[in-house]
Amino acid sequence: MSEFIFYALSVMDIEKNLSQTGHHSLTIILPHAQLTPHLALENDQFEKLAIFAWARGLRVAVDLDLIPDDDQLEKIMRVVAEILTKWPKTIFRVKNYGLASLLVSYYPNILLHLNVEFGHHNKESLLKLAHIFEKNLQRFILSIELPQNDIAAIVAALPSSLEIEILLHGPIFLFYSPRKLLGRDEKNEARWPSSHLFALADSEENAHKNFRVYQNSHGTILYHHKYLSLLEEWEKLAQLGVTHFRLDWREIKDRSALYDSWQKKEYLQVATHTPFKTIRGFHQNNKSDSIFVKLKNQNLRRQGPQENGRTYLGTVMDVQRGGHLAILNLNSTNQLCVGEQIVITTPEGKEITVKVASLFNSRWQSIERLAYEEIGFINYVKGVTTKSKVEKV
Repeated sequence: MSEFIFYALSVMDIEKNLSQTGHHSLTIILPHAQLTPHLALENDQFEKLAIFAWARGLRVAVDLDLIPDDDQLEKIMRVVAEILTKWPKTIFRVKNYGLASLLVSYYPNILLHLNVEFGHHNKESLLKLAHIFEKNLQRFILSIELPQNDIAAIVAALPSSLEIEILLHGPIFLFYSPRKLLGRDEKNEARWPSSHLFALADSEENAHKNFRVYQNSHGTILYHHKYLSLLEEWEKLAQLGVTHFRLDWREIKDRSALYDSWQKKEYLQVATHTPFKTIRGFHQNNKSDSIFVKLKNQNLRRQGPQENGRTYLGTVMDVQRGGHLAILNLNSTNQLCVGEQIVITTPEGKEITVKVASLFNSRWQSIERLAYEEIGFINYVKGVTTKSKVEKV
């Protein structure tokens, strides 16, 4: 039977989970701010909700996915000890396998969920991990990037007693670094451990924008600009052998409407109440290279005359606003000449037609043509950015 797992940041989250007829989960995830870089509860809040959850018959699971140095490791082990002293059956969801081994050495009966989203995508390595942590392991948390054939093969290879979890609806976590990549607060260095920064980032490789970047005392976290939503696919995934489905709504302030729509199985309404655009992930892809095609910016794809009537020439290497564009010729059989017309396509897909009135080399000498693998300069064109594609008409 499938189980749906929610994060809880408030009593309301737990109560809503308990009221989910047919969707009720036996486990609630309480994120602890000293054990995870993601949005989490401070210690007092954690204890309050843990007491509330255990008293209502729920199992409490805790994410442990930091990259700790020696000092942080000591703090982590202290927090883990405090939690297990009060609630010995707490489940720890661990991403660092060395840390998982350390926990088992200290607490032989500890219950583990191993997060293998970024580490293991094949059944052989998962079988090895299952053997290493045989006495403690309850569940593997699989990557959303696994195609359905791989999911089915992994489930078939693993012991039937092991549970399989996947993200069903929530933010797509891309990157975590213990470094503070958004900068330091030099004026308030003493207050830095409690500081939080947020920014939106754009990709230089394609037209994707608004990747969410968070920074806190644990480092910097990057999320995809869209949410994953497999709400209408969970039954298919369950048939493949996925037993547990995670819903992560921590970033969404008004979660009540989400719970209500989820309870009514109004999955489209759940998406409507999500303040982010959604994607359906990659599990339906059976070709290993399908994901890479999606990641490539199709606006910058090299095309031939038979496709669009234009000849690919190269790329814009540099833009000096009000000054020049630097163009690198990447076509070994074609040159760019003064007087010719070119089409410049930006990463966002905007096409700008330009007549080359003049052309200069790197010494700013006037030239008549730009040869293969040479960089030439033309006058600045408004709206053009670096990495734009250049084609001859």
